[in-house]
Amino acid sequence: ECDNLNSVLYVDTDDPYKPERLVHSRDRILWNLQAGFSKESDKAFMSGWKNSYNNELFSEDEIREYIENTRIKLAPYLGKEKVALEIGCGSGMISDALSHLVKEYDGIDIADGVLEKLRISNEESGITNMELFNLAAHEVGKIGRKYDVILSSSVTEYFSGYNYLRSVVRECISSVSDGGVIYFGDVFDLDLRDQYIA
Repeated sequence: ECDNLNSVLYVDTDDPYKPERLVHSRDRILWNLQAGFSKESDKAFMSGWKNSYNNELFSEDEIREYIENTRIKLAPYLGKEKVALEIGCGSGMISDALSHLVKEYDGIDIADGVLEKLRISNEESGITNMELFNLAAHEVGKIGRKYDVILSSSVTEYFSGYNYLRSVVRECISSVSDGGVIYFGDVFDLDLRDQYIA
C-alpha cells in the first residue's frame, strides 16, 4: 500500500509466509473465545460483526442488506445442481440464505466452537445439505473436492497479512471447478469464466 516500498527483507527465514502462519495459529483461540461469549441466537456477535466507526453491533437491517447483496451477486452462479463452499462460515448468516439454493453447501471455519453452534442451528432450521469442517482458510484443499462457487464474506480483513491472503486465493483457485466462481465479499471477485484472476 506504500508507493515508496519496493521490497521487504525477511531475516532468519527462507519462508516469507511463516510470520503470518504464527499469527494464524492464535486466531483459533481468539474466535473460540468469541463463540464462548455469544448466545446461540446472537449470530452477529458470534461472527464479530461490529461497526468499526462506533464499535456497536450492526443493526438487523444492515445485516439483512449485506446478506441480500451477497445473495443477489451470487444468484447467477447458484442452482440445485451446484456445490458451494463458504470460507469462514461463522454463525451461518450467509449459509442460512444460500444453502437452500444449491445441492450441497460446505462451510469451513477456524473456530470449532462456532461450528458446533452452527450445527445446532442447522438442525433446528432443517438445513441438511451442509457439511462443516474445522479448517483455516488456507486449508481449503484438505477437503479434497471441487466447488462451483467458493465464497468468503467479510473474512479477509481478519487474515494475518497479504501473503496469507495470497495463499488462500491460491488454494481456492485449485479447488474451484472449471467455470466456477470465487467471491471474496466486497474485497474482490474472481470469475474464472472471464479469466479474471487478481
